[in-house]
Amino acid sequence: MKYFLLLQLLLLIGSGSGILTKYAAAHPFLSTEYCIAYAGIMLNLVVYAIAWQQIIKHLPLSLAYASKSVGLIYVVIWGVAFFDEPISIGKIIGVIIIVAGVILFAASEEL
Repeated sequence: MKYFLLLQLLLLIGSGSGILTKYAAAHPFLSTEYCIAYAGIMLNLVVYAIAWQQIIKHLPLSLAYASKSVGLIYVVIWGVAFFDEPISIGKIIGVIIIVAGVILFAASEEL
């Protein structure tokens, strides 16, 4: 359970590259803001890759990859929190389906 929770934290952190990507896209190419955001994206991805390798040592690979879909939920949350994007009924249904799928999959792995 500890590593599953660490995986969720990692996915939350990894989804932060989406925020930085959208931020970079809002600024002129090679501007200071763009370069800082790009550097942040690269740092985020390096940390994510190293931590991912450490976490999957302790979890079944199928469970780890199934859990990556939860990152989409974090992207919806970031969209609302940072970019005032609306939450549509389709997004809510999608989040429910993703969470239900991961829960069902995790439960089947424990059996």
